[in-house]
Amino acid sequence: MSYAFTWKNGTEAIKHGYDPANITEYGDAYGIPGYSWPQGEHAVATFNFTVLEAPNATDSVLTCPLALSSIVLGNAIGGAILYTETDGVYQNSFPVAPISKPYFSMTTQGPGASGVNYTATSVGEVFNVTVMLNSSDAALDAVNFGFKLGYNATMLNVLNVYEGPWLPPFGASPNRGTTFTTVFGFNATLNQNYTQVEDSVNPDANGTWHAPFPSGVGVLAIIVFNCTLQNTGSELTCPLTLFDTIVTNTTAGVIPQSQAAVSGTYIIKPKGIRGDFTGQGFVGINDAIILAKAFGSYGPNYLYPGSPASPNWNPLYDLGGYGIINIFDMIILAGLFDKPS
Repeated sequence: MSYAFTWKNGTEAIKHGYDPANITEYGDAYGIPGYSWPQGEHAVATFNFTVLEAPNATDSVLTCPLALSSIVLGNAIGGAILYTETDGVYQNSFPVAPISKPYFSMTTQGPGASGVNYTATSVGEVFNVTVMLNSSDAALDAVNFGFKLGYNATMLNVLNVYEGPWLPPFGASPNRGTTFTTVFGFNATLNQNYTQVEDSVNPDANGTWHAPFPSGVGVLAIIVFNCTLQNTGSELTCPLTLFDTIVTNTTAGVIPQSQAAVSGTYIIKPKGIRGDFTGQGFVGINDAIILAKAFGSYGPNYLYPGSPASPNWNPLYDLGGYGIINIFDMIILAGLFDKPS
């Protein structure tokens, strides 16, 4: 840092790189009644530090020098003034909870969800991937979060990407909200298409961020997928890969993450035999009994737009595709007895 306590010429001080806020311009000091040169003790600057690491079994005492350097003291005619330098030392010998570092993870939602993995049963099935940030500490001053989610675009299609509910509250006034962006691309190394997401807290009009800073655990984004490919007789699978994850602070510094991102897997089961509701490998009387129990049930929007489905509705039983289980489905099932499709 550079600091000028007094200068005859403020313009000259600025030219030498001194902060205008730290310049006091007195003009010519000679012949001014009541003028005295600076004397006594004077606080040049105050630095606020945050403790980032605590002593441990390996290092019971943590120390580092607090060293002054490149000191320049000059008088009104540019002459050097002799000085005495007193340096210091930082020491920590008491347990201080270290600041937790964040990491990214994902989970799935839908009928085939199982933690980070999702298993679909048919083309057209829709499910969500929720991407979360974990263990963020407010002391990190984190304001920008980004990631890429890779997938196989032959098997899956992204229907929508939504900002999660976690970050917007930290963008409340006097901060100016959040900026949520999505970009699609392809990664040749992974051989995967990806959705790239960035979510940032916007500073105030002067470029200053205000506390509280993001902390805790929360949902950054929700990606909605549609299942687009299914084989007969063989299962299809692809990774759901979280990569290129990044967290930066108010000075654009990259914040280390505590672990690799937690990724998942997408699976779609092979096509079965049409009408084989029991999974026995053929269509028989037990399938007819199941269909009879669902007789008369109807799907969403059947009665009128926005109407709910029947409690016992299952689209697998709608063999005719009419949105209701009726006599036509029974006739179709009868024609499938003991016949794989």
